[in-house]
Amino acid sequence: MALINGYEETVHDESCSRPPFVHAIVGPSGSTATTGTASLVGPFNIPVVSHFATCACLSDRKRFPSFFRTIPSDYYQSKALAQLVKHYGWTWVGTVRSRNDYGNNGIADFEKIAKQEGICIEYSEAILRTDPKKQLLKSLEVIKKATSRVLVAFVSHSDFLPFLKLMAQHNITGLQWVGSESWITSQIIAETMEISFVTGAVGFAVANAKLDGLKEFLLTVHPDHDPKNELLKEFWETVFQCSFRNTDSGIPVCNGSEHLTEQQNEYTDVSELRIANKVYTAVYAIAHALNNLINDVKSATNISKGDLLTPQKLLEYIRDVNFTVKTGERIFFDASGDPGAKYDLVNWQPAEDGSLQFKLVGVYDSSLSSEKLLQVDQENMVWAENIKQVPVSVCSESCPPGTRKAVQKGRPVCCYDCIPCADGEISNSTDSSDCFLCDLEYWSNENKDKCVLKVIEFLSYTEIMGIVLSICSFIGVLLTSMIYFVFYLQKETPIVRANNSELSFLLLFSLTLCFLCSLTFIGRPTEWSCMFRHTAFGITFVLCISCVLGKTIVVLMAFKATLPGSNVMKWFGQVQQRLSVVCLTLIQVLICVLWLTISPPFPHKNMNYYREKIILECHVGSEVGFWVVLGYIGLLSILCFVLAFLARKLPDNFNEAKFITFSMLIFCAVWITFIPAYISSPGKFTVAMEIFAILASSFGCGRLCSVERVSTGYSGLSLTISITAIFWTYVVYCLIINDIDFLQLKSLNLREFKFAQTLIFAIGEINNSTQLLPGVTLGYKIYDACGSVSQTVLVGMALMNGYEETLHDESCSRAPFVHAIVGESSSSPTIGMASLVGPFSIPVISHFATCACLGDRKRFPTFYRTIPSDYYQSNALAQLVKRFGWTWVGLVSSRNDYGNNGIAAFEKIAEKEGICIEYSESIIRTDPKEQLLKTLEVIKKATARVVVAFISSADFIPLLKLTAQQNITGLQWVGSESWITSRVITDTKGFSFLAGAVGFAIANAKINGLREFLVLEYIKDVNFTVKTGEKIFFDASGDPVAKYDLVNWQPAEDGSLQFKLVGVYDSSLPSEKLLQVDQEKILWAENSRQVPVSVCSESCPPGTRKAVQKERPVCCYDCIPCADGEISNETASPVIMAAKPVSPVVMAAKLASPVAIAASTESVCKMASSPEPVRKMICSRYRYLISSLADTHLMSTLRAEVFEPVLSGLPEVSEKVPPGLPLNLREFKFAQTLIFAIEEINYSTQLLPGVTLGYKIYDACGSVSQTVLSSMALMNGYEEILHEDSCSKPQFVYAIVGESGSSPTIGMASLVGPFSIPVVSHFATCACLSDRKRFPTFYRTISSDYYQSKALAQLVKHFGWTWVGTLRSRSDYGNNGNAAFEKIAEQEGICIEYSEAIFRTDSQEQLLKTLEVIKKATARVVVAFISFGDFLPFLKLMAQQNITGLQLVGSESWITSRVIAETKEFSFLTGAVGFAVANTKLDGLREFLVTVHPHQEPKNELLKEFWETVFQCSLRNTDSGIPVCTGSESLTELQNEYTDVSELRIASKVYTAVYAIAHALHNLINDVKSATNISKGDLLTPQKVPVSVCSESCPQGTRKAVQKGRPVCCYDCIPCADGEISNETGCGTHCSVGRISTGHSGLSLTIFSTAIFWTYTVYCLIKNSIDFGQLIKNGKSNE
Repeated sequence: MALINGYEETVHDESCSRPPFVHAIVGPSGSTATTGTASLVGPFNIPVVSHFATCACLSDRKRFPSFFRTIPSDYYQSKALAQLVKHYGWTWVGTVRSRNDYGNNGIADFEKIAKQEGICIEYSEAILRTDPKKQLLKSLEVIKKATSRVLVAFVSHSDFLPFLKLMAQHNITGLQWVGSESWITSQIIAETMEISFVTGAVGFAVANAKLDGLKEFLLTVHPDHDPKNELLKEFWETVFQCSFRNTDSGIPVCNGSEHLTEQQNEYTDVSELRIANKVYTAVYAIAHALNNLINDVKSATNISKGDLLTPQKLLEYIRDVNFTVKTGERIFFDASGDPGAKYDLVNWQPAEDGSLQFKLVGVYDSSLSSEKLLQVDQENMVWAENIKQVPVSVCSESCPPGTRKAVQKGRPVCCYDCIPCADGEISNSTDSSDCFLCDLEYWSNENKDKCVLKVIEFLSYTEIMGIVLSICSFIGVLLTSMIYFVFYLQKETPIVRANNSELSFLLLFSLTLCFLCSLTFIGRPTEWSCMFRHTAFGITFVLCISCVLGKTIVVLMAFKATLPGSNVMKWFGQVQQRLSVVCLTLIQVLICVLWLTISPPFPHKNMNYYREKIILECHVGSEVGFWVVLGYIGLLSILCFVLAFLARKLPDNFNEAKFITFSMLIFCAVWITFIPAYISSPGKFTVAMEIFAILASSFGCGRLCSVERVSTGYSGLSLTISITAIFWTYVVYCLIINDIDFLQLKSLNLREFKFAQTLIFAIGEINNSTQLLPGVTLGYKIYDACGSVSQTVLVGMALMNGYEETLHDESCSRAPFVHAIVGESSSSPTIGMASLVGPFSIPVISHFATCACLGDRKRFPTFYRTIPSDYYQSNALAQLVKRFGWTWVGLVSSRNDYGNNGIAAFEKIAEKEGICIEYSESIIRTDPKEQLLKTLEVIKKATARVVVAFISSADFIPLLKLTAQQNITGLQWVGSESWITSRVITDTKGFSFLAGAVGFAIANAKINGLREFLVLEYIKDVNFTVKTGEKIFFDASGDPVAKYDLVNWQPAEDGSLQFKLVGVYDSSLPSEKLLQVDQEKILWAENSRQVPVSVCSESCPPGTRKAVQKERPVCCYDCIPCADGEISNETASPVIMAAKPVSPVVMAAKLASPVAIAASTESVCKMASSPEPVRKMICSRYRYLISSLADTHLMSTLRAEVFEPVLSGLPEVSEKVPPGLPLNLREFKFAQTLIFAIEEINYSTQLLPGVTLGYKIYDACGSVSQTVLSSMALMNGYEEILHEDSCSKPQFVYAIVGESGSSPTIGMASLVGPFSIPVVSHFATCACLSDRKRFPTFYRTISSDYYQSKALAQLVKHFGWTWVGTLRSRSDYGNNGNAAFEKIAEQEGICIEYSEAIFRTDSQEQLLKTLEVIKKATARVVVAFISFGDFLPFLKLMAQQNITGLQLVGSESWITSRVIAETKEFSFLTGAVGFAVANTKLDGLREFLVTVHPHQEPKNELLKEFWETVFQCSLRNTDSGIPVCTGSESLTELQNEYTDVSELRIASKVYTAVYAIAHALHNLINDVKSATNISKGDLLTPQKVPVSVCSESCPQGTRKAVQKGRPVCCYDCIPCADGEISNETGCGTHCSVGRISTGHSGLSLTIFSTAIFWTYTVYCLIKNSIDFGQLIKNGKSNE
C-alpha cells in the first residue's frame, strides 16, 4: 500500500485524541472507482455517499458497510427496463452492454428479471470505447442478422457513441432502442444529427429537478476568486478556448473579462439537473446527519462532545436520516444504504432543428404497488422511424385460443409452434403454454377455446331406434289384443273352453303388459321411472310365465290321470290354478319390494363409455336384486320348458304343449343371449338390448296363444324371431467524449465540474441556513481523480491516512511511484498482494508462488512468476512415473492447499497416462502418532513399491521418523520440490532408507552474497520451555495448548474478594481428566460450602419416567409414575464433586499489545517520526528490532467507569490526567514485560548469542482503526528520513507481537497476513483467529476462547447445573464465546433459560430490563461471558438492586479483575467460579519495572505520561494546580497494578510471545550458519531401476484380462486363441535422470541414465552453491 500511495513525507507525531481528518466522503461518480474507495475506507467507518455509483454490488453491507447513495441502484433500473419491455409485449429482444462493471452487472440483472417475466434474449453483445473497428463490426453483424426488433442498451454513453456512428455509416435503421439512464438523457448523442435513427428510443432516467439559485451560482465562478486553484484556471481555459500562459500556439490569452453568462454549454445548462440534484441531496444527507448528531451531543451534557464527533458516530446517524429537500424529494436510506427508486420514462422525439429532444412520457416508482409501478402516457409516445404504432418484437406470433405453445427444439422458450388442443382440452387465452381439461360434465367445443356441456344420451321416443322399438311394442299389443278379441268372441266354443279360458285371458293380459312395459325403458330416466321399469318388467313376466306354467301343468296332469278312480285332477282345478298364479307372482312382488327397499334402481350419468358425451341410464342399484329378479323369471321359464317337453307327445288335438315348448325355448334363448349382449352393449344400446329382449320373449310367449285349427277359418299365425349379437367398438458513468485526442491530456469534463460546483453550492446553502447546523461551518476539499479508478482509490487512501499536506497539482499522467513489485515468496500472500495491486496495473513478479490458481488472468491480470506453476510439477512427476513403467503407485500428500491441489493434478494426469493409484494418504505435521501409524500401515500392506510424495518437508519429517522406527525399507520414493532438496531431511542419518529417492527441483544456481530470513516458517516450528516451566509450541491453527486455572472468589480480611485456585482444565489430557476440581476448597455463593442447585426440574426417582413439559426445554419435565407392569430402576446421576488439587494451568484471556520484529544496521536508536496512528515510542539500541503496538490508552468512554478504582482513591482521572485518553497501567506493564524479555534474551549466551534484539513500541490508543493504521505504518516502513542512500535498507518489520483485543487483532492479522508477517498475540482469544485461511500468519500464546467455552460447559456439567442463564458482552468476544458455550452445553444436556447481551454504553433502562429478566428467572447459576469493562456498570446496578443468591460462573476477562474484586460493594460475587490464565512468576520482573524513569529517555513522551499518571504530577509547567514532577519520585514506594507482580497471567504471555519469536530467529540463524558446513557429495553409480507394477507385463502371444473389481493395471495374461496372435509386450525400462521443461510446444522430458540413485544405495547431498557464511559475516541482506 505504501508503494501504491507513494507518500514519503514525514508524518508528525500528534495526540491520540486529535479529531479525524475527514468525517465523510461525497463521490466518486463511477461504480468501479466507488467500489475501490468504499472497500478501502469501510473498515474505518468513514461514510461514503455517492451521487452516481449505481452498481447493485455496492448494496452488499458486508463488503461496503459505510456506503450510501442518493441515486437508485442499477438493480431497480434493470427491473424497470424489464417491466417496460414486458408492458409492450416485447418477448424477443437483443441486448448491448458496456464491457465493465456498469454494463455487465446491469444487463445480468436485466436478463435475470426478464427470464422471470418470460422475455427471451436473442443475443447479448458487449462493447467498449477502445474496441477496434473490426470488433464493433462483428457486433453490428449480429444485430443485422437478428430477427428481434427491440434492442435494450445498458451502456455508458461514451461507449455507445462510437458504436452509434458506425451504425449510421451502415444505415441500420428500424430498431426500437430501450436505453439505460447513462445515455438516455445524453445531450451529446441527442444533438448529433447523423444518429437520428435513434428517434423513438425510450428509457429510464433519474428524475429531473430544479435547484433555485444554482444557475446564478454557477455563473459566478471565476479564477480570480481563487488564484491558486489550477482546476478553475483549466476550466476557464476550456470554456473560453484561451490560455493564462503566454504560448506561441496561437491560442488567445485569457484576460479575465470573459463572461459565463454568454456561454451555452453543458456547464451552464440547468434544464437537466438529474445527477447534479443527487450531489445536492448527498451533501444535505451528511448535513442532516451531522445536525442530528450535534443536537444529541448538546442534549447529553455529561458526554464529551469531542469524543462523539467521529466518522463512526456520523455513520450511525446517516443510516437514520429522513428529511425532505426544497425540491420536495424525500431522502432516506434503506438497510442497504439505497434510496427509494424513482425514474422518469423518457422518449426521444424529433425537434424542429432536426436534433432529438427528451419528452417525459411516464414514471416508475418502486414504492408503489405492483400494478402501479410503471405508469405510461401512451398517446404522447413516438416509436422508431417516427411512427405512432407500438412496434412488435416476438420470435413467434401469438398462439390463438384453442392452441398451445410447443417450444422449438434447441431454441429459447419464446420461439414456439402452435399446437391445437386435444379433444376435451381447451385454451381460452392467447399464448397459452398448455391446454386444460374440461370438467367431467363438459367437453371442448369445435374451436377448442370453450368448454360446453356434454351431450346427454339416452334412448328417447324421438330417435329412430326408440320409434322402431315403440312400434314393435305397439304391434305386440295390437296382435295380443286381436287374439284376445278372437278368444272373447269364441269363448263359448269347446276349444276355447277346453283351453282354460280364464288362464288364457290372464295370459293375454299379462302379455299386453309385457309389451307395454318395454315402453317404460324409453325416455329420460328418472328416479321413479327407473324403479318402475324394472319392477314392472319382473312382475309382468312372472305373471305371464305363471299362467303358461299353470296351463302346462293342467294339460300334463289331465293326460296322466286317466286311470279309473284317479282323483288327481281335483288338485288342479280352477281354484288351484288361480292360487298357483297368485303365489308365484307374489314371490316376485316380494323380491321387488325387498330390492326397492334395500337398494332401488336410480338414474345415473355414465361418463366412462364415452369422453365426449354422458350416458344417462338407470343404474340397477343392487346388482343382486336385479339378477335375482331375472333368475326367478329364468327358473320359472326353465320349469315350464321341462314340463312342456314332457307333454310334447300328447294327441295332435291337444298340441298346446308343443307351442309352450317352442315359446319357452325362444324365451330361454333370448335371455341367455341377453346376458353377454347386455354387459357388452354401451350407453343407450344397453337399454335397447333390454327392450329387444323383452319384446322378443313377449312375442315368443305369444306364440302359444295361436291355434292351428280354428273353426272360424282363421289361418294359423306363425312368428319367427331372429336373434343377432351386436358388438360395439369403443372408440442490461464517467463522461468521456469519443474521438478524444488521448495525447492531449487536458480535456476537462464540464459535467463533473458542474457536479463539484453543485456540491459547493449545497454546502454554501447549509452554511447560510439558520435551521440546519446553526453555528457550524462545513468545509470541503475536492480531489481530481482524473477519471481513473486507481487515482480514486489513492485519494481514498490519502483521506483515510489523514494526510493534510497540500497535494501538489500535477498532471494526471505523472509517473507512478512504483513501476513493478517483485515477490511474494509463497502463493497465499502473493494472492493477497496481486489482487490488491491488480486494479492499478502494477506488475507483480513472484519468484516462489507456485499455486496454479495464480494463472487466472481474470483475477490476477498483472501477475507473473519466474518459477513454474505446480501444475507442471505434477505433470512432470506423472511423466517420470510413466517413463519407468511404474503403473502401480501409492500417493502421500500434505493435507493443505499445496498437497491437495498438487496431488489432485497428478492423479488426473496419471489416469490419462494409464497409471493406477493403489492408495492416497494425506498427513500434516500436527497429526497424532496414531493417525500417522495408520498411514504407515496402509503403506506397509500395499503392493505398490513406488510412493509419490507431494508433501512439504515439515509435514514429511514426522512420517519419516516413524518410518525409520518401523524399519520400513525397499520403497522407491518420488518427491516434489518441497522436500526433494531439503537439507533437514538429507542431513538426518536415520533417514538413510530414502537413498535412491528421485524427484524434480528448481534448477540450481550460484548467487554469491545472498541471505534470506524466513522468520514465519521458524515460528511455526518453535518448541521450547521458558524458565517458568511452561512449554511453548503452536498447533496448525497457531494456537497453544489450552490450559486454565479454575479460580474461586473468596472473601479477604479487608472485605474485598480474593482469587483462590481450586482446580485446573487441561485440553491435552484425556476427556475424563480434562477438568480436575478440589471440591473441599470451593466457597459458593453467599459463603455457602454446599454446591448450589440449578435445575429446571428435580431428578425423577426410580419408578418414574421423565416427560418433557410442552413448549419448554428438555431440562424441564414432569416425573410420571411408571405404568403397571413397567419399571424404571435409575435416576439422574449424582453430582461428583470430589477431586484432588493439581498444579495451575494456562487459560485464554483478553486485552494488551501488538509487536513487530525487524533487522537494522543502526547502532544508535533514534526517535522515529512515525505515521499518524503511531503516537509514542520507546526505543533501544538494537541489531534486530522488535516493534510493538500497545493500547497504553483506552477509549474515553471507559475513563470514569473502569479506571477510577485502579487509582485507589485518587481524584477523578478526567480531572487529573493530561488531555487525551487515560493511561492504561496494565497495558504499560505488558510493554515493559516485553522489554524485560528482550533484555533477558540479549544477555543470554545460549539464545541468539552475538545477536542484539531491539524494540519499538507503538501506542494503538485502544482503537481498532488505529491498530490497523499502525499496522499499515509498520508494513509501509515509515522511518526517519535518512540522508544516506537507503536503497539497501532491510525489511522494516519481520514479526508483530500483539494486539491485546480480538477485534483489533482481526483487523491487523487480516491486513498483514498477505505480506507473510507473523503476528503473535498474547491476549487475542477469539476462536475465529484460528482460521488459517483468513489468518495464515497468526499465532498466540494464550488459548482460544473455544477451549474456555468448552471448559465452562464442562464445569457446569460437573456440578449438575442443567438450568442456567447466560450473560454476554455485545461484541465479538461475548457473542462468539457465548455461542460456542451454548452449542457445547446443548450437547452436554444443559438448558439455557435466558441469554442476555449488554454493553458498556447501554442506557440504564436497557440494563434494568436485563436485570428484570435475571430476577424473574428460576435458574440460580449465571454464566457471564463478558469483558470486565462491560460488566462493571451492570454490577453496580445489581448492587443497587440488591440482587443476591446467584452463583456466577465467569470467563477469564473478569474472573481475575482486581477492579471488580477490590470493590467492596460487589461482595455478592462471593463464591464466583471461573477459568483464568494460569498465573506464573517472572524472576527479576519487579526489579526491572521499578527501574523505569523518564530521565532514561528524555524524548520519550510515553514514559513522561506514565510518570505523570502514577505520581499525579506534571513534567510541564502548568497553572492547573497539579504539582510538578521532580524526578525524585520512586516507583518502589507505589502499590498499583503496574508494580504488582502477583498476577502475571497475561504479562507472562507477552514474555512467552517474545521468546517464541526469539527462538524462531535463533533456529533460523543456526540453520543459515550450518548451511556453510555442507560438504559436497559424490554421485554414486546408478543401480537397477526398481519395478512397481500390479501385474507383470504379458508376453507376446497373450492378452491382458483385467481382474474383476480391481484397477486396470491389475490383470491376468490369457493366451491368445487359435488363429489369433499378439506381437507386443509391456513397455521397457530406462535408467536415466531427467530435466523437465515447458514451452509453447508442450512438455518435454529428457532422461540422462548416468546419475540416478535408486533404493538400497547411499543417497547423495546436493550442495547449494550459496555462500551463507559470507552473508552472515557481512551482516547485510541483498535483494
